[in-house]
Amino acid sequence: MPVNFPRNFRIAATAVTSHLLADPARFALLASQRFPTAFAKPAAALLGRFGPLGEAYADWMRGHRDDAMAKLESAPANGGMQQQLASNLAIAADRPDLAAAPEERRAGAGQAVLDARAKWQLGDLSGATSALRGAKHRSARDYLRVLEGERELLQSGYRLPSAAEQVSTPRPATAPRALHLLTNSLPHTQSGYTLRSHSILKAQRDAGIAVTAATRIGYPVTVGKLAALDLDTVDGIDYHRVLPARLGASMPERLDKQVRELDGLVQEFRPTVIHTTTNYTNALVAQALAARHGLPWTYEVRGMLEKTWATSRATEDARAAAAASERFQLMHAREAELAQAADHIFTISSTMRDELVERRVPAEKISLIPNSIDAALLDRASTPADVRAELGLGRGGFWVGAVSSLVDYEGHDLILEAVATLRRQGIDARALIAGDGAARPELLQQANELGDAAHLPGRVPPDLAKRYVEALDVVVVARRDLEVTRSVTPLKPIEAMALGRPVVVSDLPPLRELVGNGERGFVVAPDSAPAVSEALAMLASDGSRRSTLASAGKQFAASLTWDAAANEYRRVFDELRAAR
Repeated sequence: MPVNFPRNFRIAATAVTSHLLADPARFALLASQRFPTAFAKPAAALLGRFGPLGEAYADWMRGHRDDAMAKLESAPANGGMQQQLASNLAIAADRPDLAAAPEERRAGAGQAVLDARAKWQLGDLSGATSALRGAKHRSARDYLRVLEGERELLQSGYRLPSAAEQVSTPRPATAPRALHLLTNSLPHTQSGYTLRSHSILKAQRDAGIAVTAATRIGYPVTVGKLAALDLDTVDGIDYHRVLPARLGASMPERLDKQVRELDGLVQEFRPTVIHTTTNYTNALVAQALAARHGLPWTYEVRGMLEKTWATSRATEDARAAAAASERFQLMHAREAELAQAADHIFTISSTMRDELVERRVPAEKISLIPNSIDAALLDRASTPADVRAELGLGRGGFWVGAVSSLVDYEGHDLILEAVATLRRQGIDARALIAGDGAARPELLQQANELGDAAHLPGRVPPDLAKRYVEALDVVVVARRDLEVTRSVTPLKPIEAMALGRPVVVSDLPPLRELVGNGERGFVVAPDSAPAVSEALAMLASDGSRRSTLASAGKQFAASLTWDAAANEYRRVFDELRAAR
C-alpha cells in the first residue's frame, strides 16, 4: 500500500496551522522535542544569541521552564513582534501575568487573540470567546471559530449531527465483533494508553472476539508521521487510520467527518459493538457511529479528564485556577453525561468506579478491568545483576528507579534525591529512569550531580523497557499527591510485580489498592524524598524483605492477566449483542 504523500502533507499543514493559531510557543516546544538532538541543540543555541527573549525561548526549547520564565521576566518587550513572542511564551507557561501588554499597546487583533488564548488556557471559556467577538481581523475570527467549536462539544445534550442519520448496514454477525475507536496507537505512539489498548485487543482476539481498531481523525499524520499508511498491523491487530483529504475547520466538523469516514469500516467489518476510551471526543464519535448503525457502544474510562487537565497546568496558581474554572466544570459534567449514555462502562480502579457511581452511573453498568499483564511475564526469571550486565550497566550497586513517562506528577525527581541521600550515607545506590517526557530535561540536570550513579537512557522499545525493569533491585512509583494520581492506576508497578521486582509506592488510593497494607509492596508518604530514601535504605540492607515483597507481588500479579480481563469483555459484549 503506497503512502499518499500529497494528502498527508495537506493534513500536516492543517494541523500545524491549527497549533500555531492555538498556542505558538507550546507548539514550538513540542516540535523541538520531535527534532533530532543534533538539530534541537544548535537551534536553541542560535536563539540564545538574540537577547533575553531569545534566551528565554532557548531555555523553553531545552525544557528548562523556570530558567525561561526568569529570563522572560527581565526581557524587554517593546511592542510589535517582541510583545507577541513574549506573550505567547508566557501563556504556554501558564503565566498570564507576563502575557498582558501595557495598556497603551493593547489595541489590535493580535492582542485580542492573546487575551483569548490566556483565558482559554486557564479555563475561562466564556471570557475567551467574548474577547474575540466583534473582531474584524481574519486571524481573530478563525480562532473564535475554533474556540466556539471546542466549547460546543462541552455543552450538555450536544450530539454530532451524524448521530441523527440512520445508515443501512448489513445485519451484525452472530459472534461478538468489536470495533475499537482509539485516540492513538502503536506503532507510532508508545505510552501506557497504547500498550493497554494493544493488550486488550490481543486478549479479546484470543478470547474469540473479532477485533479491529481505528484511531482519531488525522492521526498519526497530525503528530508528524508524514509517511503514515492507511493501515498498520501490529501482532496481527489492524489499526485503521482516518485520513481524509480535509480535516474540517473546527472540532465538531472534524468529529462529524470522522464518523462518516468510519461508515465504510462498519459496513465491511460488521461489528456487534463499538468500544471506545476516554475522553468525551472519542465518546461522541462512538455514540454517533453506534446510533447511525443501530449498535450498542461501550465506554472505557481510564481517567478523569478534567483532573488530568488541571494537574497538567505549569504553576500552582494555574492549577488552582483550572480546578475552579468553567472548563473544569463543563468537562466534569460532560464526561458524566456520556458515561451515563453509554450501554456499558469499563474502568481501571475501584476508586474510579466509586467516582463514576457518584456521577450517577448505575453500578450494575460498570465493569472493573484493572491494568493487567501478559501472563508470559510471570514465567520470566532473572536476577537484576545479570540483566544489568547484559545491558552494560555493571553488576554491582543497589539500583532503583522506574520505566515510565517522564512527567512531573510521577515524582522521578524524588528518586534522584533519595539516591543522592543514600550515597551520602555510604550506600552504593544508583538510579535508572527510562522514558521520555516534558520533565526529562530537568531530570537530566538533576542526574548530572550523581554522575555515573544515574542512568537516563530516554525512550526505549517495549521489550527493552521490560529488561530495564528487570535490571532494577527495586521499582519506585513516587507519584505526587494530586487529584489525577488519586484515581488513576499506572500499569508499570503491576508489570514490575509480575517480573518479580519489589515496589515502593506513594500512599495513594490506586497504588495502595495494588500493594494492600504493605504485604505486596512498601508504602511511603507522597511528595517526600526522605520517606523514599528511608524505605530504600531499609530494602538495601534486607534482601530477605525484598524477596518476600517480590514473591507476594508476583502472586498478586498472576490474578491480573489480560486473559482474565478478556472474559469480562466477552461477557458484556455477548449480553449487549443478545439484548439487541
